[in-house]
Amino acid sequence: MAYGEMGSSGSKNSANIKKDISDMAIDARKEIDKIISRLPSDCSSILIDILGLEKGLQLIERERGWPRRSAKLVLRIGLEQLAKIYGLSAIATGLTK
Repeated sequence: MAYGEMGSSGSKNSANIKKDISDMAIDARKEIDKIISRLPSDCSSILIDILGLEKGLQLIERERGWPRRSAKLVLRIGLEQLAKIYGLSAIATGLTK
């Protein structure tokens, strides 16, 4: 087969890969929705802003009209709640059994 040509098996593989990626995206969205529903709204929104949108704490505080350092506290609470959801609270806080 010449460079750039794709046989029928290549087309099938490409379709399967696209379907797999779509399925993974749907599964990820369901997982995010599940987490968001279990967290207080300020905690879930700050986690999305920081982890998903890569916003900084100062920007979030300005956007929301929050006092300085308040985003850090809300983020900490959100991360602690997230650790509990995944059963990682003892590990995340450094506690030993």
